[in-house]
Amino acid sequence: MSSIASLSQSKPRTLIPPWLKGKWGFLGILFIVYILLNLAWTYFHWGGPQRVSLIANLLSFTPSFLASVLAWRVAAQKSLSAPLRRAWLILGTSFFMFFIGNLIWAYLELVLHVEPFPSIADVFYLAFYPLGLWGLLSLPSAPHNRRERLTLWLDLFSVLTAATMFVGYFIIIPTAATSGNDILTQLIAPAYPIGSLLMIGGILAILYRRPSPDTQSALILLLIGMLFFVGGDFAFGYTSLIGTYTTGNWTDASWNVAALFFALAALQKIYSGPTSTLTQGWITFRSRFISWLPPVAVGLGYGLVFYVVIMNDSWAAEWLMAGALLLTLLVISRQITSPDFANLPVRAKMILTFIMVSVLSVSLVSATAYLTIRSNLESVVGNSLKADVELRSQTLGNEVSKQLDVMEGSTSFNITFPLIPIYCSRISMARPSLPRLDQAVILRIPRIGGRRPTTRDRVLSTSVNRPSILLPGP
Repeated sequence: MSSIASLSQSKPRTLIPPWLKGKWGFLGILFIVYILLNLAWTYFHWGGPQRVSLIANLLSFTPSFLASVLAWRVAAQKSLSAPLRRAWLILGTSFFMFFIGNLIWAYLELVLHVEPFPSIADVFYLAFYPLGLWGLLSLPSAPHNRRERLTLWLDLFSVLTAATMFVGYFIIIPTAATSGNDILTQLIAPAYPIGSLLMIGGILAILYRRPSPDTQSALILLLIGMLFFVGGDFAFGYTSLIGTYTTGNWTDASWNVAALFFALAALQKIYSGPTSTLTQGWITFRSRFISWLPPVAVGLGYGLVFYVVIMNDSWAAEWLMAGALLLTLLVISRQITSPDFANLPVRAKMILTFIMVSVLSVSLVSATAYLTIRSNLESVVGNSLKADVELRSQTLGNEVSKQLDVMEGSTSFNITFPLIPIYCSRISMARPSLPRLDQAVILRIPRIGGRRPTTRDRVLSTSVNRPSILLPGP
């Protein structure tokens, strides 16, 4: 009977969590409905294509503003610790900078009808990244000893190095290359993906640091919001490069979704309730996830290097290979300084150290050999092709000069170049789409109505066995 009584006194489960109740919780529910309508508009584009830019700009105001207000509400809560309140104050300021950037962008685009990039709006947009990173790093965490801190930073730099390799190759360098001749554009355009990399560093720092108990409850929603924001940045950069970005698409909606999760994290922080079972499951998942990040980063880094080598991008292969070697060195250092390695017997330590140093040495030798062989081959092939082209150009010029001297008074005559077929055969072997010329190229130059052909009379006919070219005359 006592068990039945205890069950009857237990609180019933509801779909709405307790931190979405009350006046602030009601605001959170309205925010969720607002984002759902935003996503529906992104899919259907109600209002017609002529109003897409207007509606997209208007929809961007509310999410960033509400995220700022709710973050500042957490910062004003006296029951929280001073470091936590300061972190939320900084995070709220970062989203408020984004809100001001949206206002200026909309004013320039919709009212003044001028190109909003680059403009003063970029100052506020870019201010989001250092403030957001500062706020993330200001969140309180559990204390670490010296060895744990060193391991944490080595893991952090390992994953961040792999992320830099991918973002640099696919977004940062192409963005800088296509940003035009304007020095301001060249500086601002790559600054956005670099700022996104800073935010990735802040996210990784939160993952690797053990958050304090008063930070655990809202950490999941906060990280999801930051991931949506950074993902939107990378999607915007990549789609802009390939020319598929349009205003009012899912990339714009991702920034509003990021503001929603940020606001929900603030609401969960406002609610001072017990730690949920979801938080306990998150702690277990976080521990397993971060243990797999460094080896996955190494695999992805070397996979990118192999891809670039196959694509024959020599300049990118050099700095990506340097990044992969740095990545390998960081992972080896991490394994040597980890507590598990310190607890191993001396013989096991020596064997593992020898294996890791051997891997690094082989990687360095392979990289050096690859770059040396490639440089020598390019030099030899380049000099050979240059000499071959010069020789054949000189021979072709001499043949034309000799045979053009006898052209006067003839109705048509052929000029044969016996050296061209060999050159064309080499080209056809390198590019199978070109026809292979097994016989000499013959230039057939007739006279038309007592004159040499003009440009309108130009005819180019090519056959596999005997191509003939009709040259224009004066």
